[in-house]
Amino acid sequence: MMKKSIRATATKYVVPKVFAQLTEVERAIKNSTKTNDTETQLTLLVKLDGANYADIGRYEEKNNKLESYLKALLGPNTEFGFFYNREIGTIFVAGSLSEQFLHDIDGKKIGELSEGPYGILRGLGISAPEATDAVKRLGKGKYLLLVRGNRFAQNDFEAIWDKTG
Repeated sequence: MMKKSIRATATKYVVPKVFAQLTEVERAIKNSTKTNDTETQLTLLVKLDGANYADIGRYEEKNNKLESYLKALLGPNTEFGFFYNREIGTIFVAGSLSEQFLHDIDGKKIGELSEGPYGILRGLGISAPEATDAVKRLGKGKYLLLVRGNRFAQNDFEAIWDKTG
């Protein structure tokens, strides 16, 4: 009789963190490389109002192109795009979970639907109060960073965020 081997896998999680400034996001992302979680995936969302658009524009000029800037910040295989949500406005999304927001259903991106961003966050396992708060703050022009990784590294990220945000 052959013995079956059971491979233990770490539980995946998604944690939202809201930052006021792009520099805080950069610092958190750079510090996140100090965790032991090699499977961490990062996604950044931001409402493109005047202030944030100018903030990103300065970095784009400084770094030549927005695409190269984001790939340097989030990784070489970073996907990104835009969607318009009536309740929030135009949202820029970059990172591994961007497809969740940009996926097209009957000619509309999921993020464009009324409850799109909230529903996606809930579907990723984020609690109702956290998802509501994250969407409200995103609507006010804050930067929303989503970190997906192994539950074992969650405390590492929370310690990093205590130092950066």
